[in-house]
Amino acid sequence: MEEFAKFEAENGPSFAWGRLSSPYDGCFHLNVVAFIRNGYAYLASDLKSFKGGHRGTNYAAFVVEPPAEFKASKYLRAGCIPADDLHTVLSKVEFHPIADLQENTPYQLYRAILDMADTLDIDVGGQFKCKICGSTFSAGEQLYYLESEFKGNGGIGVEVAAPLCEECFYERKCSFCSAETEPWQSGVDEESHCIYCAPEIICAVSGQTVNLDWNSTEEEISAYRQGLSVDGMKVKEWVGVHEDKLTGDLFAR
Repeated sequence: MEEFAKFEAENGPSFAWGRLSSPYDGCFHLNVVAFIRNGYAYLASDLKSFKGGHRGTNYAAFVVEPPAEFKASKYLRAGCIPADDLHTVLSKVEFHPIADLQENTPYQLYRAILDMADTLDIDVGGQFKCKICGSTFSAGEQLYYLESEFKGNGGIGVEVAAPLCEECFYERKCSFCSAETEPWQSGVDEESHCIYCAPEIICAVSGQTVNLDWNSTEEEISAYRQGLSVDGMKVKEWVGVHEDKLTGDLFAR
């Protein structure tokens, strides 16, 4: 606590970063961000999931109820410990100024950090933003993650991609089949099918069968929206330029 107080006096509002001491029997270590106020450390992790001793470290003994003024906050009911016990619960404890909060916060903890900072009246300076449009997240706001960008961490855990705001998330979510796509791959017909669920059509010009899939190009999607194949779209464009010169079968040419 004395070390943190000295650091905060030199750097302004600050936080602690570390890893839970062996929260699993596997190789994965859970990163934790902690705000320290008035002798307590508020950890942005739900320690209820890790009660009991693991590899001889019974850190659950250090989980306590938050001070009275925060008892109504659901965000502080777990992970509140006496600050002097922080080194026992966490390994590799580091101190950082609040300006470095976003870059040290795992994506899956964004919501917890925003809500906890709001409860503790800590200004996070609009650091947490939507990956796509850059809009700033606020406390209590629902954050969204694209499942297609989840990945393993090399151990037993899964890492999520940077969160999105609701608008950007649903721009990439097919309203017909709920598949995740890029915006230009959605709404390819009047029923709002995406490339994955778009029904087969027959090109109105060439008579070709058209099927869209994950590998479809923007040109193919553009033609499909007009009820055409790429060949049919090119012929239609050519007709528009050379209509007075046409004779015979276009495809024979």
